[in-house]
Amino acid sequence: MLKLKDIALGIIVAPLLIPIMLIASYQDKKALKKELDERQKEKDQAS
Repeated sequence: MLKLKDIALGIIVAPLLIPIMLIASYQDKKALKKELDERQKEKDQAS
């Protein structure tokens, strides 16, 4: 059973954590896309 304090803490912390998680996943996607683009360029140069 969750205590009221734990629930209150979750309500306070969630809005702070969600944007951080979204930003992190967005940066991961950008990094992944950049890596894929670079690999594609290498393939184009090789052929």
